[in-house]
Amino acid sequence: MKNYSVAEGSTFRILCPVLPGNPTSQTLQWKSEGNYTMATTAVLSISNVSRENNMMYICILTYMMKPTGSDIEEVGEVSKTFYLRVLYRTIITKFTTNDLQTGTVVVSYYDTVQLTCVVDSNPDSNISILFNETILEQTAKSKRLTFNMKKADCSNAGVYTCIGGNEYNYGNMARANLTVFVKCKPRPSVVLRQIQTVKSALNMPAKLTFTAASYLDPGKTSFIWMRQRGLTLMPLDDDKNIIITTIGLQSSLTIISATHTDSGNYLLIYKNSVGSSNFTFKLMVTASLPRPGAYGDSSNTGAFVAVGVGTFVTTLIIVGIVFIVNRRLRRRSTLSTQSHAVETHPDKQTTNANTKDYHNINEYELIQVSKDVTDRKGNVVGCQTGTSTETDSSMQYESIDNSKKDRNQYCQLPATRESQTNVASETTDQIILDNDKSNSSSEYINMRIQM
Repeated sequence: MKNYSVAEGSTFRILCPVLPGNPTSQTLQWKSEGNYTMATTAVLSISNVSRENNMMYICILTYMMKPTGSDIEEVGEVSKTFYLRVLYRTIITKFTTNDLQTGTVVVSYYDTVQLTCVVDSNPDSNISILFNETILEQTAKSKRLTFNMKKADCSNAGVYTCIGGNEYNYGNMARANLTVFVKCKPRPSVVLRQIQTVKSALNMPAKLTFTAASYLDPGKTSFIWMRQRGLTLMPLDDDKNIIITTIGLQSSLTIISATHTDSGNYLLIYKNSVGSSNFTFKLMVTASLPRPGAYGDSSNTGAFVAVGVGTFVTTLIIVGIVFIVNRRLRRRSTLSTQSHAVETHPDKQTTNANTKDYHNINEYELIQVSKDVTDRKGNVVGCQTGTSTETDSSMQYESIDNSKKDRNQYCQLPATRESQTNVASETTDQIILDNDKSNSSSEYINMRIQM
């Protein structure tokens, strides 16, 4: 029989190749490695194949026969074998150091550390060991990979990852992590930039923040804040104007309302089980608002920005109001001057009128100053004299005293105009009529029109 390969999780069936004999008395069974009986029929069936089914199988046929002319019954046995190769995805069985530590490993400074990754797969796997997503070591078609870390340094501390897989992982690679802590003196974090000089405005919050590197012994890092005055160091603690907060590897000191006396140097001493280090901050408290970004980690950034924006908006509003008020005052002054000029010098005003188009006088009728006078519907009419109407073609016009004059400069409007109590002008292009200057006649209002 030939060998077979089948993927894990599938169903496998095979028939034992038996030819019937004479006589037909026979027994049949399937056995696996270890002489374990799998079946007693001609068909071997395995549902949901697993990697434990990866082994040799044998089909055994036992028969009994009595040869012709013999009284002795013979017992015979024949067999056929095949190997079932189960194909399955990669799993990582262990990821350890040279002393078989797993999960979290603590090593000393300058130690030599060996990381070993072992996988189980069929076929063999592609394996890689990474640190901070950078490949340190890799191999193909193997079940084991080793990486040697010589003279461990603080920079070697962190999370290491073993990745393995074959075609039956279908892109979902197997992963295992190993965290390595290196015992060394603490130092600032290289991920978060430390702001050494902090600027703050007067009477505003000032915040000093420090973050240590993550390779320190977990739970064994302590922080001590001190105020430096010359050669003297004074320990600081929480009070009504100071708040000290420490979470994990980060510690901060906040001055709620900074004054000029708070300016100076602040020393932070931080230590772990191996040793200690320190970091010095310089705080500068100024009367004016610091330039954005100049005060580093100070927590009053939002307040400064809000005050600046508010001041700018307020200034714009004040300038706008002053501009509008000034414009209206200038407009009123202009209108007042023009009105006075019209009332004082009517001849001069009407003389200039022949070059302009006059629009609405107050909310009443439009009076076109030209050679004609229009009615309410806009029809061109002449000046009225009783029941007659003179047109532009007439050579003479009737005066107030009923005498005939050549092209008199005056004409009479209907008495309906008399109801206008005050015809005022809003621009220099309009005529201002005042009832105080109207004719005493109940029938007409005299208006002078330049022809």
